[in-house]
Amino acid sequence: FTFATNSGDAGSIEDAIAAARDADVVIFFGGTDHTYDREALGWGDVPGADKPNLQLKGPQAELIRKIATVNPNIVVVLINGAPVSVEQWYKQIPAILEAWYGGMEAGEAIADVLFGEANPSGKLPCTFGKNLNDWLCHKLGTNSFPGTGNNGVVNYLDDIWVGYRWFDHAGIEPRFPFGFGLSYTTFKYGEMKLSAAKLAGDDTLNVSIPITNTGKRAGAEVAEL
Repeated sequence: FTFATNSGDAGSIEDAIAAARDADVVIFFGGTDHTYDREALGWGDVPGADKPNLQLKGPQAELIRKIATVNPNIVVVLINGAPVSVEQWYKQIPAILEAWYGGMEAGEAIADVLFGEANPSGKLPCTFGKNLNDWLCHKLGTNSFPGTGNNGVVNYLDDIWVGYRWFDHAGIEPRFPFGFGLSYTTFKYGEMKLSAAKLAGDDTLNVSIPITNTGKRAGAEVAEL
């Protein structure tokens, strides 16, 4: 069953809920698209040059909540290019798969993960907060974002406290932290080792850590530092 995210009429929503009620499992593909989450020259001055908030586009959050009420066996697959809010529905959902914007084989890859043919090994490269003010650039006001408080000039006032650094520094618990990701198997991390080296005049810090698959399923692990 397909549902157009731009269509918020009651009939289409009720049709989707009816189809979900009779299904064994619901796989909900949602998120954003390139007309919604993009950056452009003139950002801060050009309407629509960046996404307006963290919410899913259109009535998707409402639809996910209603579907989960009639059928709790639901997997939400997110197709998006940046963090989105899951606050309105994540407690009702047993599984969320972050798929980002994929290439030609994205459908095959998603199916392999959903059906257990491949182990999900990716980890988040960014932090998912709970609301916009969790990020310092929004907390600092309009001079920082979107620049409308200073005649359209955006000041990068957050300095080094970008992304997860601010969350750690301010003691803010994110919804999903940098590096988060679940797996069908388990891994044991060994002792981390650091070594310094000079390569072509540059100081280089080498980091190594042994990782062992301790579960019953084959799978890769992605360690992010």
